[in-house]
Amino acid sequence: MNLNIFLIIFATVLILLFAFFVIFLFLSLKKTSSKIDKMKRSQSEDKALSLMQHQIGQLTQNINQQLQNMSTQFQKTTGNIGSTLGDVKKDLGKMEEVTREVLEKAKNISSLENLLRAPKFRGGFGELFLGDLLSQIL
Repeated sequence: MNLNIFLIIFATVLILLFAFFVIFLFLSLKKTSSKIDKMKRSQSEDKALSLMQHQIGQLTQNINQQLQNMSTQFQKTTGNIGSTLGDVKKDLGKMEEVTREVLEKAKNISSLENLLRAPKFRGGFGELFLGDLLSQIL
């Protein structure tokens, strides 16, 4: 009977050890599963972060390209404005010169008008032109 009790105790201890082993494996599997889930989430977040960084890089590149285009266009426009202002300045200089010439001629005409106001001078001048005209005709 002693042997039976010993076998029962031995079997019970083996069953308990097996149960503890199964529980230990279950808990280890649960921890491992939890770690795997965390790693999957972390990997998913890393992929999302990488995708966002790539998209931000593309947006930055697009913005830089647009800024470069705008800068080039601005430089062309500024150059055109400078050229146009130079042309306007040159034309204004020419107009100023022409205006001076017109004023000078107006002064000369005014002087001639003052000379021709005197009746004797006007008559003598008229006779001179008439003589010249007749000599050309004859």
